[in-house]
Amino acid sequence: LRLHDNAALAEASKAGVKHMCPIFVIDPHFGPGHVGVNRYRFLLDCLSDLDQQLRAKYGSRLLVLQGKPEDIFGKLLGTGKPLLAKAPRLLLWERDTEPYALRRDEAIAKLAEAGGVEVRTFVGHTLWDPDEALKKNKGKSPSTMPGMVSLAKALGEPKEPLPVPSKVPPLPKGVGNYPAPTLKAMGYKESPTEAASKAFPGGETAGLARMAARLKDAAYIRSFEKPKTRSTAFDPPSTTALSPYLKFGCVSARRFYHGLRQAIGGQKHSQPPGSLKGQLFFREMAYLQGLTIPNFDKQSGNPACKQIPWSKEPKLLKAWEEGRTGFPFIDAAMRQLKELGWLHHLARHAVACFLTRGDLWVSWEEGRDVFDRL
Repeated sequence: LRLHDNAALAEASKAGVKHMCPIFVIDPHFGPGHVGVNRYRFLLDCLSDLDQQLRAKYGSRLLVLQGKPEDIFGKLLGTGKPLLAKAPRLLLWERDTEPYALRRDEAIAKLAEAGGVEVRTFVGHTLWDPDEALKKNKGKSPSTMPGMVSLAKALGEPKEPLPVPSKVPPLPKGVGNYPAPTLKAMGYKESPTEAASKAFPGGETAGLARMAARLKDAAYIRSFEKPKTRSTAFDPPSTTALSPYLKFGCVSARRFYHGLRQAIGGQKHSQPPGSLKGQLFFREMAYLQGLTIPNFDKQSGNPACKQIPWSKEPKLLKAWEEGRTGFPFIDAAMRQLKELGWLHHLARHAVACFLTRGDLWVSWEEGRDVFDRL
């Protein structure tokens, strides 16, 4: 959800096509039942910001379609409807590594092949191409930071981020308006909190501004050590608070990485795992593990998980979710998560440990679903 370091957009700008339709599909798989209002508000902010940038820079706009991606693209790649008079000849997107996304993208690639539509996909959400990283590491994902550091050295420096294209092909004539929906239209009955909207406005514009402000402080970048940051620092937070912007693709991990290198400037600085580069390495490692470990998102059938007979305690789970356990730090952190949709990593560790092996003995899968909702 950005213009900078967007390989699909850059390719479209030089592919020799007459017209380009920037499309985002609102997938019902990610809705009120799974995604909290603050996170969905952030997504809608991102879509609005991207639309505004496309209009201002290129005279184009974002076309937001709603429905199962396989259904949307089944029609679009077959007949061109609802956007075009006939089927397109080229489809470009950024690859994803999540299990659901891999199945979705494979299905759409098959639809394109059946319709004679060329597909080109690109790496852009991670520092390195996950497939190349796994090949370099003999098919295995690193499970320790020393292992990730060794892999990073073997892979070499990540590619420089791509610049924003100076121009892109225009929309076809006659394409209708397909704006982003409202929260109410998506089925959300509650409103996002004012605190979350103020602390984390969504979109590339806000993300780049936040990143630039941090990168200006070279002393902060060089001395950063994650364990020494504070979960009780809010204005400003003691970490970069860039995680939602990286997660939604508002800012490029490669742009941040090379920004760190420039800020460090060859001077003495902290090292992984505690450094900011180390935080990007942890992120990279998580994506590689998610790609290679079967059933990574659940306990059953997951070879990386101990098979623990967790308790079923709905009342305790609800008290934890609502910040009513009677343990002040835990309750404050969970109420912050509901209010802001964001927690410092030390607070995340604390509430996760409390829910699972630390006190309540409730499955981490239950906590995962709560984190998704909040």
